Amino acid sequence: MFRLHGYMVYPLCTVSCTRGADRIRQQEEGAVSAMLENKTEQGSLAEREPIAAREDERQTLVRVEAFLRRQRGGGARLVGPNDETIELPDSAYRLLKAVIYQLARDNAVSIVPVHKQLTTQQAADLLNISRPYLVRLLEGGEIPYERVGSHRRLKFGDVMAYRRRRAKAEEAALDELLELGDELGL
Repeated sequence: MFRLHGYMVYPLCTVSCTRGADRIRQQEEGAVSAMLENKTEQGSLAEREPIAAREDERQTLVRVEAFLRRQRGGGARLVGPNDETIELPDSAYRLLKAVIYQLARDNAVSIVPVHKQLTTQQAADLLNISRPYLVRLLEGGEIPYERVGSHRRLKFGDVMAYRRRRAKAEEAALDELLELGDELGL
């Protein structure tokens, strides 16, 4: 089971769009259930590990992604195995579309709460930098962090904010290099 805004979504469900006449049944291929059924005592595996589509799910995910891409406006409903339906909030529908888009392209997906605290190694992995370099950034005040005992903890949102700042700075530096190249006739 998977908790979604206080509701339980059961494996082997149907995803249907309120504006689409089509309904895609996932019971035979299980593409949706594979993403939703992994639950542990410490929370959904989606909060801790990347989820990748199995080879036998890929064709179904491509069809689901194409179906979702054709939908214009409106919301979505989840239809359970006993045909009980519930409206899917727009935020959850957008998330579902983004997850299916990535899985259909053979990318693994992780769902991380924005308030989640990361270890320095997790943050370094997310930023694709070494842990010692991350520690230098922390000590230089580039990214806020908290100490928990002798360990540093970073908020996921702060790490992502740094990542966005770094991407903007890299883009600005590249633009500057391109302008310099134009000035020099290169």
